[in-house]
Amino acid sequence: MKKILVLLLTASMIAAAFMGCTGPAFGSSSADTNENGLRDDVELEILEYGFGKNVNPDDYIIEYYGTYNDATVVKITEKKAISPGDGMYSETVAGFEFPDGKRLRVWYIDKLYKLQEAYESGILTVDDIESIYAKRSNK
Repeated sequence: MKKILVLLLTASMIAAAFMGCTGPAFGSSSADTNENGLRDDVELEILEYGFGKNVNPDDYIIEYYGTYNDATVVKITEKKAISPGDGMYSETVAGFEFPDGKRLRVWYIDKLYKLQEAYESGILTVDDIESIYAKRSNK
């Protein structure tokens, strides 16, 4: 009886050890698990700032448009809000029309800005906006 009890206890300890082996949680490492070009920990930081600490990253699509003078430019789309008519999100910044401009965000020094705000604040230059526009047009 004692041998069976020891065997069961050992088996349960081994099983418990493997329960946590599913890999690191999203945002807990500097990996890019969704292969959008942006590290998971940066994505999570942006989402938590914009949507709160209990945000579920699986509810959002983040497209990475590059980093300009330490400012990271992303497009954040809530999956349940995806619709074919993006016209209501159109915005013109520095003479460039972005059909989805109101979904573009700029992460700079632990704060999230709208694209227009980042441009008006001098975080992004006209050349940066032009580069973002070119990347946006190629997607």
